[in-house]
Amino acid sequence: MARIPATLSLDRVIEVANTLSSLDLHSSDVFDPRFYPPKNVDVETTYNYFLAMVAIDHRTNIDDKQFTRRIDGEEFTGSDLLWRLGMEMFNRDSAFFSPTN
Repeated sequence: MARIPATLSLDRVIEVANTLSSLDLHSSDVFDPRFYPPKNVDVETTYNYFLAMVAIDHRTNIDDKQFTRRIDGEEFTGSDLLWRLGMEMFNRDSAFFSPTN
């Protein structure tokens, strides 16, 4: 395997670390059933879902319009809404996300 020549700048590492530590970051629960398939779904079906959803998520934007909708009494906006609607479809018909569809 070819090695990629690289050097590290301690000043840049510290700058990136300071920038990251100043952000209000939080982790996502990748097992939240409102947005993602459950753990017991087969790998191919899960892969197809994520592939389709990420492709849609990165391609949908109409100016600066925010899309908002209430589902089961909870309000979702933007990507959260997209992924929530994606799971509604996944729960109805997970084959919808297969490459043949």
